[in-house]
Amino acid sequence: MTQVLYRNYFLQPSGTWQRRYEALRSYFIEEQPLTQVAQQCGVSYGTVCNWVSQFRTQCDAGQRPPFFKSERRGAPWQCKRKRTNPTSRSPMCKRCR
Repeated sequence: MTQVLYRNYFLQPSGTWQRRYEALRSYFIEEQPLTQVAQQCGVSYGTVCNWVSQFRTQCDAGQRPPFFKSERRGAPWQCKRKRTNPTSRSPMCKRCR
C-alpha cells in the first residue's frame, strides 16, 4: 500500500515545479504529444507550450533550468544545443507542436 503513495507522488504531481518538470520530462524523454502532457498534468495546452518554450530558451541561453539549485560549472543540466533561429521569439514555435 505504501508503494502506491510513492508512485502517486510522481504520477500525480501537485507542486508547480514538479508538474512542470514532469511535463517537460514526458514531452522530451517519453515524446508524448503536448495535448496528452497537458491533460496528465492538469494544465492547459498553452501552459505546456509555454513551459517547453521557456525551457528551450533557457537552454539556448546557457541558463540553468529552475529545477536545479546548484550553480556548478559543467553540471549535467547544461544544454549543448545551439539556437538554430536566434530571431525567433514565438512561444508557439513549430518545434513545440
